[in-house]
Amino acid sequence: MFLKDSKRALVGAPAWATQLTISKQGREGIVIVKTTQAILIGHYGEGHIAGNAATTVEQLADYLIKQGY
Repeated sequence: MFLKDSKRALVGAPAWATQLTISKQGREGIVIVKTTQAILIGHYGEGHIAGNAATTVEQLADYLIKQGY
């Protein structure tokens, strides 16, 4: 399993963890992003690109954060 982090911080996660977490196993994976009031979890399968999934979930998170969520 592979974990990638970026500039956002997750509540209750270790100091190195961030609001954006990508976990990958084989060709499948998940993208987890924390907003003010929600935790978004996106799953991508073998036929999808991890970067596209991360971008989509991050854009949704940015929208929700702007809306106060």
